[in-house]
Amino acid sequence: MMISSCFLHLYKAATAVAGHPTKKDRHQKLTNELGLDPEFSTVRLKALREIRNDFDVAHYSVQPVSRDEIDRVFAVSVQTATEALNARRAQLVRQASASI
Repeated sequence: MMISSCFLHLYKAATAVAGHPTKKDRHQKLTNELGLDPEFSTVRLKALREIRNDFDVAHYSVQPVSRDEIDRVFAVSVQTATEALNARRAQLVRQASASI
């Protein structure tokens, strides 16, 4: 149950910064402004959403998952959320520098 919460919050962190993919115009604008690669949305954020769904209690599965697999997908999830958050931080630093 705890790991499902981790995946959910990583997904929320990434989409809070980069916009939710279902809001295509806003999402594309935000990812462009953040300087994120187009692959970020089409591949990495989509993969994070699928991971979130696979491990979420509302989307439970009876398929066993190995500890190695959980470690692997958790590392990918953290990397995706971190990239979005770092891009936003860099954007804020640029904006602050420009206003000085």
